[in-house]
Amino acid sequence: MTKVEIDLPPHVHPIERITAAGEIKWDFYFRVKRNRPKNWGENIRLPRDPALRTRDACAAELAAVTADAQELIEQLEQARKGLDVASAPKGSLEWLMVRYRQSRDWPTKKKTVDWYEGGWNYIKPWAQKNGMRSVAGLQWPRIVKFIDRFNDKPGAQRQVIQLLQTLLRIAVDEGIIKQSPFVGHERRRWKKARSTYTVEVCDYEHVRAAVKVFLKEGRRSLAVATLIAFELMQYPEQVSGFRRGDHYDPKSGEFIYNRNKTNVPCRVSVSRTLRWFLRKSDLYLVVSEETGKPYTSGVLAKTFRRILQRADVLTTFQMRWLRHSGVFEARRAGLDLETIADIGAWKSSGAVQAVIDKHYRVPDGRLASEGQVKRQAYRNAERTKSRTAGQKVVAHPSVGRALTP
Repeated sequence: MTKVEIDLPPHVHPIERITAAGEIKWDFYFRVKRNRPKNWGENIRLPRDPALRTRDACAAELAAVTADAQELIEQLEQARKGLDVASAPKGSLEWLMVRYRQSRDWPTKKKTVDWYEGGWNYIKPWAQKNGMRSVAGLQWPRIVKFIDRFNDKPGAQRQVIQLLQTLLRIAVDEGIIKQSPFVGHERRRWKKARSTYTVEVCDYEHVRAAVKVFLKEGRRSLAVATLIAFELMQYPEQVSGFRRGDHYDPKSGEFIYNRNKTNVPCRVSVSRTLRWFLRKSDLYLVVSEETGKPYTSGVLAKTFRRILQRADVLTTFQMRWLRHSGVFEARRAGLDLETIADIGAWKSSGAVQAVIDKHYRVPDGRLASEGQVKRQAYRNAERTKSRTAGQKVVAHPSVGRALTP
């Protein structure tokens, strides 16, 4: 039995263990990765009754795991609400977000909830950086500056704008402010960075060069992160959270996970080179040599860039561009859009097409030249067919070339 064959509630993580006798056993944990309340256990063993832990994933054990998980999910939602209200200063963005979650206006459809929670994931760090102060002192220029950070991400920008408008409307209803800063700016056209924003792509030789730099600097963790990001086409925030056993199976050499941003499931094998690098990995696949702890996505990306700049390799390259570089290589290799989407855990092949054509269009001279060769081969084949069929070739009067009528 493999992990993907076990249908479990959210937050439940099955861990496969191999006993000394070679038997496969399963341990189940309830883990809350994001917005975990204080005093909430990081790893809660399931079933909660030790007598039901058979470790063979039988129907009775799975039923107990599911029942306990459902209770914990309900407790988690209540704890989140109570914790947020108690810990967030009144009038702060976090306080307003809690009020929104508790209100009748909070959506019931999962897709809409995910939309607003996704917007909050962008806003929350900004709110915390500003000391969780009351929105009474939040001026329009600061809002504009924050929203402009997302000029290159139209989808994220829409999430941020829509949620901010909603939270500030609640602030008016609660008497925190008299008028939302958005009043009078509802029809504003926000700047887009499409005309100036560019994304670089690299090929595997560039990746190899970067890996050599990291190994020379004693940063094996960054070498591993680079290979994972390129092969699996993932952003730093996904790579930094990968764990051995939970997301990577060393026996099969496969990654099995749900992408953080879209919750799209993925199961994909990796190269022998990456498997070799991962053979001695810790629980977290990417652990900082300096701190001995897993990287945060921001520190991972900054350290990646700082070391490469110092080594004069890929000096302007950003780690998040490895995702699109993987698409670039896959397209050159002749993979269809559906296959690329399955490797990179995109929602659809249309999302991959957007990467290639709309958002991050990178002209490829090599593909263009190969296309021209194929066109010439097609012309030659058509001419051969015409001659074989005995058709007469005449000269076209306008261009002076031999064409088949």
